[in-house]
Amino acid sequence: MQSALRPMSTSQVLDRTFHYYRNHFPLLAGIGVLLPALLLLLTFAFVPLGYPPRGLALRNPFVFWTIFFEYWGSWILLYIIAHAITGGATVYAVSRLYLGEQVTIAESYRKTLPRFWTILRIALNIYVRVVGAGLLTIAAVVLGGYGLDFVFKYLGISSNSAQIWIGSITVILIALAGVLWMLYLYSKYCLAIPACVLENLPARPAVRRSRFLARDSIRRITLIYLLMVVLGLGLSTVLWLPGQYYAIYFRRSVTTAILLRSLGSFAAGALAGPIATIAVALVYYDQRIRKEAFDLQFMMEFLRRPLPEQVPPATMDTGGDSASSPQMR
Repeated sequence: MQSALRPMSTSQVLDRTFHYYRNHFPLLAGIGVLLPALLLLLTFAFVPLGYPPRGLALRNPFVFWTIFFEYWGSWILLYIIAHAITGGATVYAVSRLYLGEQVTIAESYRKTLPRFWTILRIALNIYVRVVGAGLLTIAAVVLGGYGLDFVFKYLGISSNSAQIWIGSITVILIALAGVLWMLYLYSKYCLAIPACVLENLPARPAVRRSRFLARDSIRRITLIYLLMVVLGLGLSTVLWLPGQYYAIYFRRSVTTAILLRSLGSFAAGALAGPIATIAVALVYYDQRIRKEAFDLQFMMEFLRRPLPEQVPPATMDTGGDSASSPQMR
């Protein structure tokens, strides 16, 4: 039985996340490597088709935008599908480790693939909400800029420095509010996939379940996820920079530059990908412990399990047992 089932502070969630990441890295990275591997293959598949655009594509706007939208449309579709698969499997693996049980990569996929379409629906639900908030933020930034310009002209303010300062501060505040809104939405619904995988819930009940579990802890979940994202971006940047540096300063081979950047992105995704999902799975259990006393439920279920049958030790045959050996005359 897992003896560490207890409410965790934010720092304890982060510490447990890195504990699992470090001690079970082959397992968790082996599950998560599917996503960056597929994205790497997609990049290599589009190189012969002309992406990144070069040569004629740069001089022909129609060819350029066709290749651009084809690549990024394929990238987004593949990312959503592969992230749903690896995310569900990672959540299952972390749950087994958290409850003190053993698990393998094959078992994690085998247990979660039957629920793929439900997980995909939940992921799309979350993406639509977050991306919608991002698009509204961009629209608010643009409208804010034009609105300030109109107000300045109406008031007769002609100072360029005042316009720049006021406009910059306004745009930054709008963008910051939009980012916080996106993080709020993700934190509110990020526990839906663990609820689906671990409680076998359909998509809509899983989303409602996430809202219930995350209630009153949105800021805490947002902080944990934000720290994980910053860490992942930092690691991705470090691994991605060498290829970018080569592409900028050594333009002898575009294919080599693409290869180096793609390999850097693959390494970053394989290393940093599981971290945020581990944290989300741990937050799911922590919220259940806080709201539903999951630790007591698990303990009572553990105590109700039947004990394994005790096999009596085999009697040693010494060859001189008086009850079985013939009586000596």
